[in-house]
Order: sequence, then C-alpha cells, then structure tokens
Amino acid sequence: MLKVDITKIKPPNVSPNIENALNSSINSDASVVSNPTMVQIIDIHDVTVSNQAQRNILINSIDENQGFADQHRNRRQVIKSIETDSPTDSPDQDSNEYKSSLYENKVFKLTFQDSSRKLIYGINLEPISNSIKDMKLGTKLILKNTPIRHGCLLLSKNTMTVLPNSHIDEWNYNRDKFKLDYLNQRLGLPVGK
Repeated sequence: MLKVDITKIKPPNVSPNIENALNSSINSDASVVSNPTMVQIIDIHDVTVSNQAQRNILINSIDENQGFADQHRNRRQVIKSIETDSPTDSPDQDSNEYKSSLYENKVFKLTFQDSSRKLIYGINLEPISNSIKDMKLGTKLILKNTPIRHGCLLLSKNTMTVLPNSHIDEWNYNRDKFKLDYLNQRLGLPVGK
C-alpha cells in the first residue's frame, strides 16, 4: 500500500491518521510542521563526507558488486590480490558497535517531497542511528512538530516516524550509478562512465 509514489496515488482504505498526513502539505515559510505530514525521501546526501570521497566509495562498491556478479557468471577468475595483513588493534568491522560509531556524528541532508509535489530539505540534528544511511528512496516518513529554519526541516527522533517497508523499488534500481553520475557532475568529471 505505501510502496507507491504519494504524489500520484492516494491509497484507499488507509487509517484516518495516514490519510490526514497524506493530505497535509509543508509550508516552508512556517516555523514548525505542526500537523502530521507524510513525505517521501527523494535523495539522501551525507554532508560529512566530501563528494570526492563519496565518489570513491561508490566506485569501490560498484566494482565489488560487479566482481561478485562476474564471479557467478564465470567461475574462472584471476585473483588480483589477497589481503594478508589484518590489524589486531582495529575493531571488528562486523560488530554493531563499530557500525554505530561510523554514523554517530554523521549529518545527512535529505530531500523530501510531500503529496502536493512540494520539495523541502531536511537535516538531522542528532544521530538518528544508521537507519538514515540505509533508507531507500521513496521511504515514507510522518513529520510532526518538526522545526523549520531557513526553509530546512530540523529532524530528530521525536519529530519523525519512519514507515517501514514503504520505499519505492523502481526508484532504487541503479541508484549507485545515478548517484555516481550526480557526483561526477558536481566534481566536473565526465558523466556516464
């Protein structure tokens, strides 16, 4: 039901709270979003990491995924390198403590859209957990009592509710490639490579 674009379809048979939130619109000139308002995530940008660093991370991620796909398509591969050194002092990178520390001081700029197609930006004022980084495009949130300063939503755990499994699958296909093109454009590099 909520895996749809809220600007195109009004889902039938939703609770009155959801329906009211869908029908609310954000007034960026106000100082607070007082009525519960449903928005969907259009973009997520980590402002604590430079565009170049994000580009490098994406390229490595795309290369790893491509290597994984190649491995399953063709079992014969040449091993280019093997990591033999593993520092004993570094924290276990699979531990929850390590993962949560990575996101502890992160600030994310999110681009939202309400049901009337109005766009507004938001930033997190406090760590909202690593869930922001893992959110998918199209994820729905309900904002209530969310402060607005200079046309930007100031997000905290108390002012937003994430609706689970409400993302739009189509928006997330090739997301890494589109993000890489965006970062290349921002850095003045060729797009589409």
